[in-house]
Amino acid sequence: MGSMEAPSLVQARWRVDVTITTSMMQKVLTPVVIMRLELSNGEIKTFELPQSQVHSLRYTLAKMLKDMHYFEKKVAPVSLAKKMNERLVKN
Repeated sequence: MGSMEAPSLVQARWRVDVTITTSMMQKVLTPVVIMRLELSNGEIKTFELPQSQVHSLRYTLAKMLKDMHYFEKKVAPVSLAKKMNERLVKN
């Protein structure tokens, strides 16, 4: 059975659309981010995010990057040291 690998991101495009007025000529000024993601398996995903979700996504990505940085600085060196120690004990 083949491995079940998730496709990787090939390209990301985004734009901000702002609705200025409705059909009833009411002033709206509602920003929406439209994202288009192209994946390595050829799929293209397009979706819209209202302003509130953009802020939530931005916060989540910032937290994820902070956690990754912590992992790289704290956890990864410990794992590497443990592996090196295990190799020394075997020899």
